Amino acid sequence: MPNIQKLALPMWTSLNINSIQSAFSKWKNLQTLIIHPFMSMTVREFSSVELQAIGENCRNLTTVKFTTMLDKPLANIIVRNFPSLERLSFRYSDACIDASKSLIIGLPNLKMFNLSHCIFMQNIGIGNSYRILGMRPKDELVKAGTEKLD
Repeated sequence: MPNIQKLALPMWTSLNINSIQSAFSKWKNLQTLIIHPFMSMTVREFSSVELQAIGENCRNLTTVKFTTMLDKPLANIIVRNFPSLERLSFRYSDACIDASKSLIIGLPNLKMFNLSHCIFMQNIGIGNSYRILGMRPKDELVKAGTEKLD
């Protein structure tokens, strides 16, 4: 069995769920996963089924880095499938404030949450419409993070 501990890969659409399950079932020692999208791909093309397969097979996974938009559906998938995460990164991405708070609250072992160089957004309640807030997180996000430290 391969002893891979860190893996960086692009998101893909050509592999089926059986291929993903087969590959990740062999990487039980995987601790860090970095997922980069192809050009304009979004996490929608890398669905909850694939992330669930990774979460079920890689129980030692403590660090995940994404380079895709952080929204509420993705946050819910992460909380559900990666409850042991200690480090999570969305650098250089768009980040929804509510999704960020969900991760801070929903991941009890989270020690490091990297949102550096992100553009923060707020869902305005109409489908997937967001209002851009800029590169400084809202006070409520900082408060949620510091309350978790107490």
